[in-house]
Amino acid sequence: MSLHTLFEPLADFAVNQIFNWAPFKRSNERPIIRPMPNGAQTIETTYDRGVEIRIVAVATVSMKKAYVISAARDLAAGSTFNLATEKRLVPIDLFLGWDLMSSPVSSRLFDYQKIYGNDGSRTIIYKSDDYKVDRAAGRCAYVHFMNPINLRMPKVGDCVSFEGYLVNVFIDNVCTWPTDLHMGDENCETVYPTNFKILD
Repeated sequence: MSLHTLFEPLADFAVNQIFNWAPFKRSNERPIIRPMPNGAQTIETTYDRGVEIRIVAVATVSMKKAYVISAARDLAAGSTFNLATEKRLVPIDLFLGWDLMSSPVSSRLFDYQKIYGNDGSRTIIYKSDDYKVDRAAGRCAYVHFMNPINLRMPKVGDCVSFEGYLVNVFIDNVCTWPTDLHMGDENCETVYPTNFKILD
């Protein structure tokens, strides 16, 4: 038996224990999501080259404190009408963590890949082993932020708080940018923030 064969299981065990322990957690908060009391509501309507763009709020969302695992701006690609419009409407992507995933240690042990498609899609693919994916579930979210308040871009390692709406974006009466309503699962959320702060 080689040393590599002997120590590899021990190394995996040590890494998983560190991930489970998650020292230096920055936040124990969880996002609070509430459906709109009177059903979905249009909160903004604009026009781009004669095409109607409607922002429809389906829930309110608030987060007192979340750790920024990844931050990126203007990542839509391509040249079609929808891509150019969506890049302007939803320019900011933040991968946020809380609880175990608000630790700089555990968020670096967690392996993921960001995918940006030429059709304008932006998503996260989890590449970690089953143990880490299971432990991260419900403790992180990939969030697309609209920018009606000219928010300052955070950097990796910052903590942020925000309030606003989870929204669906309709272009020419077609829902081209739907939001998920369960922040923390494998789907993405689109947030229209009314308040956004980078915390000390």
